Formats: sequence, C-alpha cells, structure tokens
Amino acid sequence: ERYLIIFGGKEGDSHKKFLNDIHVFDLENHFWLNNLKIEGMPPAERMGHTACLFGQKCIVIYAGWNGSKVLDDVYYLKANLPGNVPDIPTILRNIPACEFEWRSIKTEGVAPKRQFHTANILDKYMYVFGGGDGKCWLNELHAFDLSTPFSRVFISNSLVATHKWQLKETKGKLPSNLPQKLVGFIVTKGGRLQHSSAIYDKKLYVFGGEPDRSRQLNDIHVLDLSTWAWTQLEPLGEGPNPRVSSSAQLKGNTIYFFGGFDGTNWKNDIFGFKVGNKNS
Repeated sequence: ERYLIIFGGKEGDSHKKFLNDIHVFDLENHFWLNNLKIEGMPPAERMGHTACLFGQKCIVIYAGWNGSKVLDDVYYLKANLPGNVPDIPTILRNIPACEFEWRSIKTEGVAPKRQFHTANILDKYMYVFGGGDGKCWLNELHAFDLSTPFSRVFISNSLVATHKWQLKETKGKLPSNLPQKLVGFIVTKGGRLQHSSAIYDKKLYVFGGEPDRSRQLNDIHVLDLSTWAWTQLEPLGEGPNPRVSSSAQLKGNTIYFFGGFDGTNWKNDIFGFKVGNKNS
C-alpha cells in the first residue's frame, strides 16, 4: 500500500499520444521514483485498459484501446520495489531502484476484446465485466483463470503459462439490461462501459457508467459470485449524480468513489458506499 504504480494511458488534449510507460509514486514521501529498471517486452501503447494487483508483486494488465483497435491481450508485470525508503534528502542523493519485468501471457478459450471495462480479482480468478468491443456496449461477465503458479510465468523467456477464459452465465437483473438500439455506427446491447467496480465479501459491486453515448448512470448493482445472481440495490442517502469514469477503491467495508464525468463537467467529489448491510 506504499506505492502507486501507473501504466499507460493517453496524454492530454495537446498531445493525444498513447503510452505504455511506467511511473511509481511513493505515497509516504510524496515523491516520484525515477530509477526504474525494466526487463521484458512491454505491452503496446493503450488506454481504457485495466490493471489489477495479484498477490504482492504482480500486476495483471488486460486489453484496452490503442487508437485503432480494441485489444484482448494479457500481461503480467512483476514489481520489486524498495522496502525501507530513506527520507527525501537521502533519496535525492541515492534514488533506490524499482525493478520490473514484463511477461506476455498465453491464454486458452475465447479472449474477449474489451475497452473501458472493469476487472477485479477474487482468489484465483480475474472477473471482467462490461465495457465495449468496438461494436457494442456489453454486460457480459468473463472469468480469467489465474491459477497457474506465479513463479512459472517468469522462469522462461517463452510463453510458459496457460490461462483460460470462461464466459459466465449470470441471472437476475443485469446492469443496463435495456433494449438494443443503434447509436451512430455502434449497437448498444443493454451493456455499459466506463463504470467502476469493487469486490467485497465475494460480491461484485458495479456503479455508474454509460449505457450509450447520450446518458450517464448512477445505479449500483451487485453480483453474488457464489450464486451468479445480479441484484439492483437501492442505497440510502444522497449518492453521486450520474457519471462515467469515476474511480472506486475499497477500504474496510466501504467503497469510495472519486470524480468522474457527468456529461457536462468533470467532478472531484468523493462518496463512500458502505457495503455488507441490508441495503447492499
């Protein structure tokens, strides 16, 4: 919990450049660590991807958009970060090294092409919900098997690990289960993208996003990962207004939502949603 690691994305409006670089921020000293040693072939430049911490030293990078096509690739990024970082004056004289290693992951099954989806890890699976494939807004749930031992991925320069994709059948009231319609050249199939999500107590919580290009949402749905049943919640209190691209972070039994875009303005507000009670 000491470091913030940033991968890829897109530069601001003046550059419009897709990126595949890594940045590390020390959350205790409020300092960017620039002494990075990176091995392996990195993923292509992209935005709209997901990055999930798996274990203590591995980040799973999945899919996104590179400016011309929607991607379906999976990469592991092994991180070896400094433990006891000295104070700022010492850092400026001797910046500790952050070591990273990339591995492309061989997969089995039909790998979904996705952008602006969400991905969350529970036990040995990464659950990917929603997003778009370049043609449709979607509300499918895919499970990606992470059970191949982490050590096997990095013992060879070849694609030694095999991970399987599986489309999960769910029931109940699916998020954005709306009639299909044509928006420009894109078909909306009742799905959503640019939403946010978090897992608590083996339940996947999904907030907001957009069902098409003209609307934003502020509903909350929960998927029980034991029964695969969706439920739409009716939270108490005044929540966020409809928005896309908010971030979600679980702390204890509260999911904190920050920022996003409501169709007119970018937001910098924070809302806490307490889970685990009768209303969630």
